[in-house]
Amino acid sequence: MPFEILVKHFTASYSAARAALLEAFKYYVGRRTWLANGLCSPVYELWLTEAVLIGRVAAPGFLTGDPLIKAAWLGSDWIGKAKGAIDEQKEVGAAQMRVDMGVSTLDEETISLTGGDWEKKHPQRAKEHKMRKEAGLITEVKEAENETVVQDNGQER
Repeated sequence: MPFEILVKHFTASYSAARAALLEAFKYYVGRRTWLANGLCSPVYELWLTEAVLIGRVAAPGFLTGDPLIKAAWLGSDWIGKAKGAIDEQKEVGAAQMRVDMGVSTLDEETISLTGGDWEKKHPQRAKEHKMRKEAGLITEVKEAENETVVQDNGQER
């Protein structure tokens, strides 16, 4: 664990503090993966097996012995909290660049930045956008090559 993290005292530059935090986060992600694979997934498998056996959960094909079907039912991601950001504007900009380059997805970046689930957030964002548009709070002004410029409270973004 980096000394700065241990004593929670950052005296170096932004880059040094960020590097220390990233090193610590890598360690904790490793421990989190170990815990998920060694405890969470096996407990989930036992719980689901029991629930299927007693009829509490319907999981067609789970008990057939086909390992692919069982694996599909047991598929899970144990995500945990996001790492946080020192400079959120830089982090979000870098996330946007990774998505634009095709080396990451909106789902991966949502998990990384907030620990959230993009598929759950997307319908809510669409609903909010529609409501704001209907209330006259935003208007789409012009369409560039591949993007729409949106006015929000009279200011272009």
